Amino acid sequence: MLAHELFEEAERLKLRFVAGMERLLRKGVITEAQFDEIADIIDRLDDFSENELTQRLGGYLKLAQEWQQAQGGSETRHTD
Repeated sequence: MLAHELFEEAERLKLRFVAGMERLLRKGVITEAQFDEIADIIDRLDDFSENELTQRLGGYLKLAQEWQQAQGGSETRHTD
């Protein structure tokens, strides 16, 4: 895969991640401040080590998984 293709794929993944977090915001699972923090982290993704990303985003990912399980997995996976 060429460098520009990798970059484009990374950008698509970022957009999908932010869109997923935006759905959680609309559902009231995360606050506006939490969403803003997530969006800022994604915008500055290259500024963080893998460990820092795990620490900063891991809690949100766990929260999203717990919320989805509490919903009985009824939240459908969106493909963009």
